[in-house]
Amino acid sequence: KIGPKAAEVMKAAGVDKFTVEPGEGFDTLSAHLKKPLEIPQDPAVDNGVRKLKVAEDFKADFSTKPDGTIVLDNIEGLTAEKKIFGSFREAAVTRIEISKGPNGNAIIKSTGGIGPFSKTETREKPAEILDKAKLLIDRLQNLKNSNNTKDGKTSSLDLPNLMIG
Repeated sequence: KIGPKAAEVMKAAGVDKFTVEPGEGFDTLSAHLKKPLEIPQDPAVDNGVRKLKVAEDFKADFSTKPDGTIVLDNIEGLTAEKKIFGSFREAAVTRIEISKGPNGNAIIKSTGGIGPFSKTETREKPAEILDKAKLLIDRLQNLKNSNNTKDGKTSSLDLPNLMIG
């Protein structure tokens, strides 16, 4: 079960299947969208990124460190349209860390690149970003621990049949 707001956001994004698979020290989440999703960004605030793009098939390993830092690693299906060498290009985003900063705001470190070149950048966002991410992780843990398992290992959620709790 996921909450009504989470279900609404996922449906609005076109997510029609969502899976959580346990791993060693991390879980893997996979999502299938009806069509790719574009999320506008502000290049002046988001390190030159004007758009995030989520492919129809998205996959990432996620974990939480003891200090509460949320990590998405080995990301597939996420790109950032970023100004690189004077023009906008798509860079694959491969890792994101969200942690609490000294002033309470969310600190987001993202790693991405083009071909063999990669770079990690950090930006500060309002605290609510971390709060929402923690809520999502809690919901994912609940999904994983629920009885939605088809094979005893993988929790799967077909959103047309979604139970909202």
